[in-house]
Amino acid sequence: MSAVNDDYLVTKVACMYYEEEMTQQEIADVIGVSRIQIVRMLQKARDKGIVRITIDSKFRENVDLGRQLQEALNLQEAFVVSAPIHPENLFDAIGSAASDYLVARLRPNMILGVSAGRTLRAMVNNLPRRETEGLRVCNIVGGISSLGDQSAQELAYQLCERLGGRPMMLNVPFHVSTKHIKETLLEDERIAATIKAARCADLILISVGDLRNPMLTKVYRREEVYPRDVCERLLDYKVVGEMIGCFYDIRGEQMLPELSDHILGFSIQTLKSMPSVIAVAGGSEKVLPIIGAARGGYIDGLITDDATAEQVLDTARDIADT
Repeated sequence: MSAVNDDYLVTKVACMYYEEEMTQQEIADVIGVSRIQIVRMLQKARDKGIVRITIDSKFRENVDLGRQLQEALNLQEAFVVSAPIHPENLFDAIGSAASDYLVARLRPNMILGVSAGRTLRAMVNNLPRRETEGLRVCNIVGGISSLGDQSAQELAYQLCERLGGRPMMLNVPFHVSTKHIKETLLEDERIAATIKAARCADLILISVGDLRNPMLTKVYRREEVYPRDVCERLLDYKVVGEMIGCFYDIRGEQMLPELSDHILGFSIQTLKSMPSVIAVAGGSEKVLPIIGAARGGYIDGLITDDATAEQVLDTARDIADT
C-alpha cells in the first residue's frame, strides 16, 4: 500500500473511532483486519498529527500542577484545587477537595484511617451522607482533648456518621507519661486488635504540621506531650515538619525519635508500609513539611491548592539545585 493510501486508511479509521464512536473491534470487523492493527493505526494517526487531542477545561492547569507534584515529590497521585480568594477559606477549599477525593475512592469493605487536624475537620464537614457497605474507620493515633472536634477520635467517629461505616475506635490518649504505661495499654486485647486492624487500612488521610503553628505548640504544651524545651531542641536539629507527633527534617529523616516513645498509635515509620497515605494540607507554612514528608516516604499522595503546589515545586527545585 502506498503512503497516500496508507494515510487514507489511517484517517478513515480515526474518523470511525473518534467521530462515529465505533469500538476498535467494530472497526476491525468492517475494515477486515485485526483489532491490534486498528490500535496501531490509531497510534499512527496521533504520531503523524492526523489526530490532535486538545483538552479544554478550567481544571487543566491544576491537573498539570498535580502531575508536576507527582514527578517532583515521587508521589503516586496529587490532587490540586484552586486557592480561594479569601485566605481564611483555604481549609474549607482543600477539605472540600479531600471530601470529593474520598467519596471517589470509597469501596465496599474498605478500611479507612484518619489522623487529626483542621483541614481534615473541613473534609469531614463537606462529606455527603451515604451508606458504604462494610466500611470501617479508625483513628491512627490516640486523642488529644484540647483539639476538640479536630481530634483523630472525633474525626473517625464523624466519618462513620457521614459515610455509614463502623467505627474501630482507638480509645486511648495521644500520649502517656511513661513507656511502661504505653506497653501495658498495648497489651489490652481490644486496643491491640484495633491497631492491628488499622495497619490493614486501604487508605489513610493525614495532616502535616509545622513548628511555626502556635496552635500546635500551645496544644502540645497544654497536654504536656513533650518537654518544655522541645521547640528549641527541634530547631537545633533543623526540623521542618511534624506528623502524628513525630518530627522530621527536610530530607524526611525522623529527628529525636525518642520524643514519640510515649505516643499511642502509628509512628511515621509505620506509614512507610501502608498502601496509600494521602496528606491533606495547604498554605505557605506547609511547604517544607510537605516536601519533607514526601522525601521521607511517609506519604503517597497530596491534596492541596494551586498556590501551595507552585511554592512546593519552586522550593523543591531550589533544594535540588543546592
